[in-house]
Amino acid sequence: MFFCLLTVTGLLGVLIFAGNATANIHGGLKVYIKAFLYLYGISGCVIPAFAGIICLWRKKTNMNTWIYPLLLFLVITIPQVVLYAPSGIVDRYLIPAMTGCAFLAVYVYRRLKADDTVINGNLWKNISLALGFSVIIMCALVVFNRPLQHLIVNFAFLLQGQGWQKMTAFSSLQYLLNTVPTMAVTGMLVGITLAVWGCRRKKQFVLKVSQLYVGVLSLILLLNGGLAFASCQRYAMRGFATEGFLNTIIANSTANDEILIVGNPIIEGEGIGYGLPTYLKKYNRNNLFIHPLAKGGEEESAAGVIRLYNNKTVDTIANKDDIRIVAIFSGQEEMFRERAGWFDATRYSRYEFTGNYVVYVKD
Repeated sequence: MFFCLLTVTGLLGVLIFAGNATANIHGGLKVYIKAFLYLYGISGCVIPAFAGIICLWRKKTNMNTWIYPLLLFLVITIPQVVLYAPSGIVDRYLIPAMTGCAFLAVYVYRRLKADDTVINGNLWKNISLALGFSVIIMCALVVFNRPLQHLIVNFAFLLQGQGWQKMTAFSSLQYLLNTVPTMAVTGMLVGITLAVWGCRRKKQFVLKVSQLYVGVLSLILLLNGGLAFASCQRYAMRGFATEGFLNTIIANSTANDEILIVGNPIIEGEGIGYGLPTYLKKYNRNNLFIHPLAKGGEEESAAGVIRLYNNKTVDTIANKDDIRIVAIFSGQEEMFRERAGWFDATRYSRYEFTGNYVVYVKD
């Protein structure tokens, strides 16, 4: 009874979330599909789903026993996706939903173990051995071949439709060039695991689908560990970049100098509107102006951020030669130089930080 009540309550929550999300859709169903694919892909849910189909197909499992576990899985995961998908936030924000994926994986494992299905161990060991050595060789080439790393990064930029000068904080050159070998090392560990399992010929080592199932999920866990490490590396690099960005502004300016903040208030609203001004004012850098790089249709939304600067925009500066510092948020330099006809880069020293945070200092 309690489980039924929990399920009904959860489904009502899903409907409420879905209703709110539908009323506030900005990117249509595409953003939700993308978030669902990300969650179920990164958690390896395709493996429990495939194994569950095998269980049902073998007719030994009563289909009624799957109803409540599946409902609980959906109740845990769907609200999280509906909550974060419209804003494009995934990654660590979907961690609570992972408990639902873990629950499904454990439940399917118990069903497989209860059914005790014998598999052809030698066939899977041979496949694992061949796949393991292939993965090791390919990943080793990536780890030790710097030109190949550049080729992979360049291909990633092409997929995103970005040029070398339009890199964002999430896809900067330095970050990607450090992340590629990190992920390749993780791939080598996965390959070694596959090869070791393939070499073990002890008959009782793996005889059941349930044990093979655990092995595959363990490989997914190992790969996700590499992704998590790369993500931590990314955030650490962004922290160092932000520190250098801020310290350069402070070190090259005085309390009376005019400082121009450049960026898109929609993309970097918190950083431009609150973060950077709050930090600079702690060091008595109060003479701040904003150069909003809003695109067509975003001007009205950017007005709120401009008001935080008391409407002190670049247009209110009578003599732009008095601008001492131009601080540009990530990926906005090219657009700034296209729009700012008054700006002469030859009269400034340029400092760039990971993620394309740029500071121009008047010589």
